[in-house]
Amino acid sequence: MEFSYYPGCSLESSAKEYQMSAEVVCEKLGIELVEIEDWNCCGALEVSSLNSILSIALPARNLRIASERSDKLAVACNACLNNLLSVQNRLSEDEELKQKIGKMLNFEFREIEILHLLDLIWNEVGLEKIGESVEKPLNGLKTVSYYGCLSVRPSKVMRSDDPDNPTHIDEIVAALGGQPLEFTGKTKCCGGGLLMTYRNVALELTGLILTEANRRGAQCILVTCPLCHMTLETLTNKVKIDRDKRKIPILYFTQLIGLSFGLEPKKLGLHKNLVSPEEVVSSIV
Repeated sequence: MEFSYYPGCSLESSAKEYQMSAEVVCEKLGIELVEIEDWNCCGALEVSSLNSILSIALPARNLRIASERSDKLAVACNACLNNLLSVQNRLSEDEELKQKIGKMLNFEFREIEILHLLDLIWNEVGLEKIGESVEKPLNGLKTVSYYGCLSVRPSKVMRSDDPDNPTHIDEIVAALGGQPLEFTGKTKCCGGGLLMTYRNVALELTGLILTEANRRGAQCILVTCPLCHMTLETLTNKVKIDRDKRKIPILYFTQLIGLSFGLEPKKLGLHKNLVSPEEVVSSIV
């Protein structure tokens, strides 16, 4: 199965382990990710506060490139997904804006299906095939799934399986032989967008997530977003965690899937994780 793919800036830089694990896991599942040509930054979270038209034009240009190639586009980053879906929704509802952006970028807008890599694997592969691909079961590994706020809000635009209680990662973990734990913080904001402006708020928000994961007895936190991953990892040593100060590894969901598939930890980029995943790796392989 071949799918057009937009990696986004983070997977080319600070989240290379996500890119590495996504590619090898998809290959194992029979998915070929074909990176769209000449893509650009989606604008992330910052551009909208500086230039409203640019914040629309950047994702719209990527939509133009993707729509010229396919009717579907896979995206790995929550912020990229949110921007692409939000802009596509705005262009479909605002004719004047659509004409303005179309003239600026010299293209005729048409909607395409944009989905997160998690949903691509879920929809196109399914739990049964995922389970059949397991070579090294997770042996009851206790995990919590952190989806982040950008994957579910605004619910009108984002296409989560459940904006209040998404479960796709949890069900994949169960299919791999792991034990997904109840986690009320799965869609709360980590504060990643506030790191440079309101660091104290980011510390508090991240602290709530790490504290609950610790209290639940999680052996790792699974994420789908580069910004969330970076925030949770870099602030681990800064926040006050209840009970003990056990550092919980933060893994991309593709890294854990890859371990269960018997793929080499280095090919999954696990050596790049800031919080050592050695205990997780040793419990599986």
